[in-house]
Amino acid sequence: MTDTLTHTNTYDAESCVIRPGEGEKVDSGMVLKIRARDMDGYFSMMEGCLQPKQLLAPHTHLRETQAVYVIRGELEFEVGGEGGLRFTAGTGDYIIKPKGVEHSFWNASDEPVPYIELSTGQNFESFQVSTNQANKIRVSREAASKFDMKIHVERIPTMLRDHGLTSVSGMKLPGSLDAARVIDLLKPILG
Repeated sequence: MTDTLTHTNTYDAESCVIRPGEGEKVDSGMVLKIRARDMDGYFSMMEGCLQPKQLLAPHTHLRETQAVYVIRGELEFEVGGEGGLRFTAGTGDYIIKPKGVEHSFWNASDEPVPYIELSTGQNFESFQVSTNQANKIRVSREAASKFDMKIHVERIPTMLRDHGLTSVSGMKLPGSLDAARVIDLLKPILG
């Protein structure tokens, strides 16, 4: 696909079709498939994959509403923070994550689960591109205020323990995990 799709009559199939394996991969593992600039700024689409026993850290977006489409497998969702709504979404399900509401999801299975993320506006896309660095959680927390997001890092150890998870998307953790060790690792980030 070309860098941007113009809204003149000069487009062709190559500029309109994003094929499997195409897109801009960022360090988080997300692949930017359709940029907001190509959708008049209204939304962007990304493809991601949660590995077995992996958590996407709980967070809140103040600017954008998001939706997830589960391509294959099952993901566990929590919408509304601790004590909020919890449910399983499977192959072919669409999930809405409203703006201003804490949410998280994880892969409790032993197989990778690919999904599509749709975000209103270009804010989340810009966040993904700007945090294209090694320590995703630290960089994410630093970038959160710029992109009107809050990463609820303090909840990660409990979520890992309670749901039998072994990794956090975008964060390198040691092989053996226990809540106390994760808290020690996160102390410099939590400040």
